[in-house]
Amino acid sequence: MKVIKSVLALVAIALTGCASQKTITTESLAGKWSIKSAMGTSTEKGESPAYITFEKDGKVHGCATVNLFHGGYTLDKDQITFSQMGMTMKYGQSMDIERAISKALDGSSTIKANGNNLYFLNATNDTIMHIVK
Repeated sequence: MKVIKSVLALVAIALTGCASQKTITTESLAGKWSIKSAMGTSTEKGESPAYITFEKDGKVHGCATVNLFHGGYTLDKDQITFSQMGMTMKYGQSMDIERAISKALDGSSTIKANGNNLYFLNATNDTIMHIVK
């Protein structure tokens, strides 16, 4: 009997965790998000605050701590693809963070939501970028 109760408790916990994830739409994605980390690198000590802004029309722009970036994105269910990305070319003190953000924005990834947090995952389900609204 204890085994059955333990299994039921684990199933309830698993279902609760799944319930906190929501479907991402261009409407829920729209707006300015703080970039907390990219490629395992925290943005906390960046030269400027790192952020990314998604527009409902498929445009994206932001700051990668030193340089500004812009481009486009497409969202297909839980897949996000960035395209035609451009960036200013200044040099600064937090270029390691800058490179990590650029690498995270290169190509496509799976996107998962949990509350006000979004996680971009690579093909092996490693978090490559974490943003917060």
